[in-house]
Amino acid sequence: MKLIPNKPKINKIKNFFKNIENSFIKLLNKYSFLLIFLCVIYITLIIFIIIISNNLYKRQIINKIIINDNDNRILKKIWRKVQSIDLPFYIIFSIIVPVYNTEKWIEDCLYSVLSQSIKEIEIICVNDGSTDKSKEILQKIASIDNRIIIINQKNKGLPATRNTGLEFAIGEYLLFLDSDDMFRNDTLNELMKIVNKKKIEVIYFDAFVYFMPGMIFDIKKVNYYKRNKSYGYMTGKDLFSNIIMNEQFSDSACLMMIDREWLNKNKIKFIEGIIYEDCIFSLQVMMKSNYTYHINEQFYIYRIRANSIMNNKIKSINLYSRIIDYRELLKLYMNNNFSIFQQKAFLKFINVIGKSIIYFSKIINKNEWEIFCKKKPVLINEKILLISITKITEKLDDLKNFWKLSNSNNIEFYGNNYNRIIEFLKLINKTENIKGNIISNFNYNILSINGKKVRILNNETNINKNETIIISVDEKNIKREEFKLKKLGFKNIIIMDNNLNKKLLKLNYELLKQKILIKKFNFFKYFI
Repeated sequence: MKLIPNKPKINKIKNFFKNIENSFIKLLNKYSFLLIFLCVIYITLIIFIIIISNNLYKRQIINKIIINDNDNRILKKIWRKVQSIDLPFYIIFSIIVPVYNTEKWIEDCLYSVLSQSIKEIEIICVNDGSTDKSKEILQKIASIDNRIIIINQKNKGLPATRNTGLEFAIGEYLLFLDSDDMFRNDTLNELMKIVNKKKIEVIYFDAFVYFMPGMIFDIKKVNYYKRNKSYGYMTGKDLFSNIIMNEQFSDSACLMMIDREWLNKNKIKFIEGIIYEDCIFSLQVMMKSNYTYHINEQFYIYRIRANSIMNNKIKSINLYSRIIDYRELLKLYMNNNFSIFQQKAFLKFINVIGKSIIYFSKIINKNEWEIFCKKKPVLINEKILLISITKITEKLDDLKNFWKLSNSNNIEFYGNNYNRIIEFLKLINKTENIKGNIISNFNYNILSINGKKVRILNNETNINKNETIIISVDEKNIKREEFKLKKLGFKNIIIMDNNLNKKLLKLNYELLKQKILIKKFNFFKYFI
């Protein structure tokens, strides 16, 4: 027997479901925006709860980890994962504290931070191979407050220690605090007030100088860390220029608060292997920052004590570090544009560094310097060049030309009056950097000059546009030839005019004097 379906009932069921479907579609059309909005809110809340719970859990675990030097590579990868879920408003300040044999002062230092009214902080203590009880004291305080992170490493020096702290920091803003110094009790709160009012990349402030018993009071050190007014809101270059011209410059990295993302974006770090590392770090920050603010409040308490890095006897490392500083300052000048006022300030500062090189060269033990130079890649050519430049330089343009000449790997001569340049390159042992000579046309039957190949300027294919071209022609033709070279795409051009000729004459004389002086001390062989 064949079953015949009841068609009216089936149609009725179909119509019922179709009506439900139509009603649902009408409802969606009418309230689609509201439904989507509610769904987004619901999903956002779920994600937010998951992130916060994960972040809190991981911060509790990781803040109690004592990171050792051998584990750094692995733990840095873990740390990057934590940073990927970082909530900037949760950790406002990362305070980086390098620690080396400061058992007497480390507790005062840490409690000056822990007692601040703002609690959303992390204190990254980088123990740089301390041999006293500093490590045990850090562990004791960290067991009480999980905002302290301890990183143990082999002794690498202050710049490398600060760089380690920068790698692990996840706060919105960075501060540096030496382990024998302290913050004023309202420092973080006052800094937050400024941040909340203005767009800020860097805030500069001052320090109160505290002389330990037995240390002689020095008004120069007091004034070095304190300006007589607030300079307010301006670009970093303008702040640097105003402070330098008023003779109130301090290059301490501890007297600034820096936006962490901004610092990472500009890839600014401390140069390792030197002292005076603050000098270049501070200058790089100032040259890059557009939104800086200075307040002459003494938020930092600087302790003057015996045996600190900055109060030790002048040694070879001091001279070496200043040579590196001078070199990096020249690079900064080459890579930045300055107003006339800013140029004056920069020249004033770089001459201070140059004069310190001259001073250190006179007072350091010559035998110690000889031994030091066997271990370090120090080039006496660079030292004597910087000393000589400092003695004769009156304009930053002179510095720029001397820097180009001494650091260009490929030099081409365009003209015929270049004997003083060749003499200069001989004195700094860089004659191999001369690659050849360029002429405008090939009417002359010349294949080489002084053993260097002659090439035609119009033949663009055989001349590298990044080479340094030295124009040495008649004064009346200089502008015309410079325009021609720029039109062909050459960027590194030095004009050998009467002014540069006279400066090179003085410079070569100073270089010769320095080399004769060095020979007297019988350690010239280490540097050439």
